[in-house]
Amino acid sequence: MKILTRALSLHYLREYEEFSYKEISEALQLTVDQVKITLHRARKRLATIADKEGWQYDRME
Repeated sequence: MKILTRALSLHYLREYEEFSYKEISEALQLTVDQVKITLHRARKRLATIADKEGWQYDRME
């Protein structure tokens, strides 16, 4: 659950608060690479869930 919570936190900070990767890494004491990897995985999970529910999620940067 800790990993999911971190992924959701990263996604929220990036997508809704518009933090940069560097700002997120500093706020959560992660490397920029860890932020990018976690966000990528979170986006993939969200896209999978959206697909199963019949929603559209096209944010896969």
